[in-house]
This record gives sequence, structure tokens and C-alpha cells, in this order.
Amino acid sequence: MDTKTLLYILVTISACGGLKIPERATQEKAKHSGILTHLPPPIWKSYAQNKVEFFRQHLRSDTKDWPSKCISSSRGINVHPQRKLLTDTPTEKGGVAVRPHDVLSNWASRKVPEKVSHVRKVTGKSDNLSETTPESLRKLLNELKQKLPLSTENTSQKCSNMCPPSEAFLPCQCDPCSLVINCSAVTNLNKLQELFHTVSFPTTRYHTFMMKSHEFPSVQNQTLLTDNLFGGVSFIKIDIENTHVESIAANAFAGSEGTLEEISLRYNPDLRYFPFEQMVHFTSLKTLTIEGSSLSSIPVLNYLPKLQKLFLNNNNITDVSPMAFASLTALEVLDIGLNRLETINANTFYLSAKTVLVYLDHNCINSIEEEAFSKEQPAVLDISYNYLPDLEETIFTPILDTVMSSDFDGYINAEENPLHCNEILWLQQYPTYYLYLFLPEPGC
Repeated sequence: MDTKTLLYILVTISACGGLKIPERATQEKAKHSGILTHLPPPIWKSYAQNKVEFFRQHLRSDTKDWPSKCISSSRGINVHPQRKLLTDTPTEKGGVAVRPHDVLSNWASRKVPEKVSHVRKVTGKSDNLSETTPESLRKLLNELKQKLPLSTENTSQKCSNMCPPSEAFLPCQCDPCSLVINCSAVTNLNKLQELFHTVSFPTTRYHTFMMKSHEFPSVQNQTLLTDNLFGGVSFIKIDIENTHVESIAANAFAGSEGTLEEISLRYNPDLRYFPFEQMVHFTSLKTLTIEGSSLSSIPVLNYLPKLQKLFLNNNNITDVSPMAFASLTALEVLDIGLNRLETINANTFYLSAKTVLVYLDHNCINSIEEEAFSKEQPAVLDISYNYLPDLEETIFTPILDTVMSSDFDGYINAEENPLHCNEILWLQQYPTYYLYLFLPEPGC
């Protein structure tokens, strides 16, 4: 077969959407999961092979255990066990309205209601793979293609001298053109700090530091990211995932105060302390993610002029300080879902930015105090999968009025709460509110 014929075949296959998956079982699984229904075969097969392992490793507190998290919380609120929550028949009118749900599919689409495409665009949860694919899963799929060592083929002359000597820098590796330093193979944090303090760097400005353990042993017996970890080397993004780190020193990221735009700390299940008070020095920070860890409380955050996205989901958070987010004037997305919040106190969500998307789903919330949402009202409020018996008119009317008057495609999601019908009768006076409000099904 000549080259021209082979090229024609490849172009034809590509134009027709690629090769089809022959295994019927895999197709059926894709059809019913609703997560990755139209992925190209190589990516889909990688996902199918890694699906069980992915959820086992990364869902430290799987949503299947969400009710038990509330039952075991310190205040011990009275909730139904899981077998009673997933009932096939809703209770009678005037009682609790709870519908059965698929935990896995709900987790995958928890922030992307099909009716609100604009929200998907703003939160960055939509791409060419699948609109309902969670960000964490999309990142994992992309990372399946990233194998160490980083390729240095076709390196242009202009970026060939941007990395430290490769032999001296092992097991860390550096891509001279993208300026990405990948230390995923490091198994000792003392060794990591030693490398950055002893190896000669031709420049102190790099784009990304990565330490992920998808393919390598996690850092063992190392609990602290120490001060001045990088020895003055600066980064735009720091990405640390799947380690046993328990605490991050106040000045661990020293040297990146003026350059750091994104901190991503995901699925570090032992991480209990993060130096929020030191973030005031990182004036360029736009995104802070601490997900799948063990944070228990959120203090008052200092002024961060550019912080737009704050992801604190899937921790053990039981307490958020009043006015915690009041100084975040550029905030757009605030996610505290999958935690253990029970009561939202006054001024907890004192917001200084307009059109903030607030996610509180999958908590243990059973009461919300007056003025819990103050100053600016959220443009999106997701309080689904909680234990609210009612929606107080004085609390939710200002939010609904803001949603209705805004050009933003906002809403309130109150699904999967044990709402008592007689406690939300006030909504009948304002039928337009129902256009912006998701309630448990069937309705009262």
C-alpha cells in the first residue's frame, strides 16, 4: 500500500468520526453512564480501563458515603440512612419529597445543569470531550497522554538552554520550551528541596511545577512542604496531586509572590493545613483549588485582587468564618460542595463581587441564618443534597430577585432536600420564581 492510499484511508476514517468501539458492553456502559458518550476510541478505552481505579483513588469520600458523613458529624443532626434516602416512592404531600438518584452520574454533572449552558461556559466545565464531564475527569484523561520522561524531541535552539542539567536534576525533569518542571517521580520531599537549592538553574522563571502520582509511587513519610521549597525559583502554576502531604508551611511557595496565578492541590487526603493568611502576598493568584483533602475550617481570607475561582470541595469543612470571602472583590466561582457544613451563619457569605456562583451541594446543611448571604447576592446558588426542611422567604427572596433581574443565567438548585410543602407555600405568591428554582420532585 503506497503512502498516498494510506493517507486517504486515514483522512476518511477521521472524517467519519474515527474507529468505532467494537465491544457492545463498553458501548452500553458509555450509553448509560452519561459521562463520556462520544469520546474517540483511544481515549474512551483508556477511561474504561481506568474508571474503577480512578474513583477508588480520587473519591476519598465518595458521594455514596455522603449521608454517613452527616450522621458522623460532631453535632449529630438527625438524618435518614442511605437506604431510606434512596426511596422508590416519594412520601405523601406535606411530608418529605425525596427522589431516587444515581450517585455516580449526579457527581459527574453536579455543576452543569442541562438548562444553563452559560453557567457551564463560565465555570469551565464544558469542552469538546463532553459537556457533562467533571473537570477532574477531563484532566485525568488528558494526563493519560502525559508519560514521563517529557519528550525533548524537536526542541528549538532558542529554548534549549532553559533547564538545569538533566542528570543532576533527576528524578525531576524539565521541558525547556513549555518551562514545565515535572517532579512526579520524586518520593522524598527532602530530596525535592535539595534539588531546588543545589542544582544550577539558567533562569528563575518557569511556568508550571507538577508533582502528581498517577504513575509513580506517592511521596511517602513526608508530611510538610517546608519554607522556601523552591529556593527562589518562581512559577505561574503549582500543581500537587495525590500525595501524603499533611501541611504546607507559610512560606513554602516563596519566590512566586508576583507570578503565581494558579495553585492546584487535589486529592491529597492527609492535607489538613493550608496557609490562607499568606496568600495576601500572591497578588496575581486567580485560581485556588484545594480539593479532595481534609481541611476542616476556612478562616477569613485577606484581599486577593485577582482571585476569581476558589474550589474547596470534597474536604471535611464544618466551619466557615463570618466574612471569610468579603475581601475577594474579583470572585466568580466559590465551591464548598461535598463537605460537612450544617449551619450557615450570618455573614458567612458576605460577597463583595457580583454574579458569584456559590456551590454548597452535598453538605449537611439543615439551617440558614438571616443575613447568611449579605451585601451582594449569589447569581447561582446550589444547595442541593442537603437537609433543609424549608426555604425561608426572607433569605431566598433577595437571591431570587437578584437572579431574575440579572442578565446572567442564574438559578437556585434546592433539589434533594427534605422540604416540607407548608414551609414553601410563599412561593405560590410569586410563580415567576419557579422559572429560576429547582425543587425536589415531585413538587408539592
